[in-house]
Amino acid sequence: MSNSNHGYTTGHNGHQYEILFDSLRRRLWINADDGSAVARFNTATGVDIHNTASDQMAGAPECLWCTHGKPDYKTWQEFIKFVRHQFGIKLFVDDIDVSLLLK
Repeated sequence: MSNSNHGYTTGHNGHQYEILFDSLRRRLWINADDGSAVARFNTATGVDIHNTASDQMAGAPECLWCTHGKPDYKTWQEFIKFVRHQFGIKLFVDDIDVSLLLK
């Protein structure tokens, strides 16, 4: 399997994040320490990356990057980079089953 920190990890500015994967490695979710869902990658339906609920309440927009279609391998690579830049969370290419992105 992958090298990611499954469960809880620390990102930028000491914020805690929960990383969840489904058992078939088709989907992953990242939840912030304020209880909000900040990132989702689904090999069938796309990508959602949002500001935290706390940031939204302070005036930030909700959506940072959302798609509404089956992602490809390049989208997965961009998701990994975006999550690292935005939240300080390191994901790995094999965190999901990349063969699902080629179908």
